Amino acid sequence: MLRRWFTALALASLSLACTSRAPQELAAPPPGSPAPSGYYQGGSTEAGKSAAPSGSRYEHPQAESADTASPYRPTRPGLATTFGESRTSHVTEVPFERDSSEPAAWARVQYDDRAGVGAATGYTSGMRPHELPLLGGALAVRVVDGDEDPLPGVFAGGTSYVVGERGERYQIQIENRTASRFEIVASVDGLDVLDGQPGSVEKRGYLVAPYATLLIEGFRTSNSDVAVFRFGGVGESYAAWKGATRNVGVIGVAAFAERRYDIRPGRPYAEPPIPYYPYGYDYEEQRRRQDAQPFPSR
Repeated sequence: MLRRWFTALALASLSLACTSRAPQELAAPPPGSPAPSGYYQGGSTEAGKSAAPSGSRYEHPQAESADTASPYRPTRPGLATTFGESRTSHVTEVPFERDSSEPAAWARVQYDDRAGVGAATGYTSGMRPHELPLLGGALAVRVVDGDEDPLPGVFAGGTSYVVGERGERYQIQIENRTASRFEIVASVDGLDVLDGQPGSVEKRGYLVAPYATLLIEGFRTSNSDVAVFRFGGVGESYAAWKGATRNVGVIGVAAFAERRYDIRPGRPYAEPPIPYYPYGYDYEEQRRRQDAQPFPSR
């Protein structure tokens, strides 16, 4: 199986992985937004007081695609994600190699206002703080508010849904309950959270350390800043500004396990990934038991 090398950037308990190719452009804010704090100049930048430098990557580009959904139509209902205010978020590089070109697991979380989630699921009440387990509970994915409290949600029809409110800040939280590192590639409204371009699992991602929690606060604009995620209307969303609203209302998370090596002489081949035993429980044994047949001779 094809194996690729990656490097990574870290923010305290966060880590950011990147491919060996040249770095891609970081996310660009909508026109009129201030330059990110500390990216072109030192100190903080107050909203509306400093325009992006002429000729910078922050100028308004042409729409990337002609979307049949009419991306700028203000009457389209439901929530999308806006390019929020700048927030400091430093990253540094650390080494990481994926054990496979395919994710070990991935999650899809849909979000909308209460009316939209109710229409999609039939649930209008009784929603609770929502968590989506991956790899048998080795990882837990949550969409949380600005205070890191999980948003209410429901699992229906094989899909996770969470409820947001217009203007509310939210974050993507991934808890690692294992002794292994994982690379996390995330997208919002179909856009990669690191470069603002169409999401792909082949792109670089954040790293989450063993027994740590990764908090993705917004679209990254530099190695020291992000533009926070805020719920807003479809017409005012970052995806609408990019001309690609077809995938609004969905958050994607792909998790890659780390490749490991047997360093003994004469054994250059990679070892299998460490089993995922959150809290010491063998989930492979759980899967075997679930597959056990009561009448094997039938």
